[in-house]
Amino acid sequence: MVVSPTDDTSISTNTYGVFNHEISYDNENITTNEVDTLALAFTVTGFFSMNKTKYVFVEKVDNNYEISISCQQSITNDTLSLEQFTQLRESVQSYYPKNKIIFNLIFDTWDNVLKRLE
Repeated sequence: MVVSPTDDTSISTNTYGVFNHEISYDNENITTNEVDTLALAFTVTGFFSMNKTKYVFVEKVDNNYEISISCQQSITNDTLSLEQFTQLRESVQSYYPKNKIIFNLIFDTWDNVLKRLE
């Protein structure tokens, strides 16, 4: 599912790999280099895999990266999927020892956060 965070012109989107995984971000507070490093972390951890295109939105809040990931509404009752996202967050966190990685698991719209993983 693709959802758009905003119509703001400061939002950029970069694509990665043959599946064109997308990372959208506010280009006023995150550099392309930071986004490319996140894409590398998502690739190495297997999140940006070869089986399905993924879409995420990244915001930098203070020194933290808040990453919104679209998922099914049933995620709150799916302990296996929640554990996989928790492990993914911990793996991505290892690339950012000086920054906190936060996952917002969202459904339908960017402000409909079903679960926040810190």
